Order: sequence, then structure tokens, then C-alpha cells
Amino acid sequence: VYAPALGGSGIEDLYLSASLDALGGTFTLTYHDFEAENGNSSWGEEWDAQGRWKFGDHYGLLLQYASFDADDFPANDGDLTKFWVQLSAEF
Repeated sequence: VYAPALGGSGIEDLYLSASLDALGGTFTLTYHDFEAENGNSSWGEEWDAQGRWKFGDHYGLLLQYASFDADDFPANDGDLTKFWVQLSAEF
């Protein structure tokens, strides 16, 4: 998304993710460490959390959370935290 702001430095994403089935759903936790591919800059770290449930044969609920801690990111507008909910129906 922010590739033009990187000024040719590129981006390297080192991440670790774990999932668990519990409470009738699937939970995922992911950590990202974003570094410059060229040079020594640290673009920041991000934590992501997700919970997903199916209800009956046709419905689902998805809860997601993301928190980005900007370090040396060139287009640094500060840290960013988002939370969102998605309901789905499949027929």
C-alpha cells in the first residue's frame, strides 16, 4: 500500500502466526516486523488478532484487530489501530 513512500528501500516482512480452535471458532494471532529491504531502517511492527465463527449452514462472524507501531516509516502519520466486524451469509 505504501510502496511509493519507501523510496526504493523495499520492505521485508518477518512474521510469526499462531491459530487455535476454541469456543466454537478459530482464533489467529500474528506478529509482523517490517524492515527496509535495502538499508537499516525499521518500518515498524504490527500485531493482528482475528476470531472467526460459523453459525448454522449459512452465516458467519469475523472479528479483526490490527495495531501498527510506526518506527522509521517514510510516510509516518503515526501509529494506527483498527478494529472491524464482518457478518456474512452464504446461500
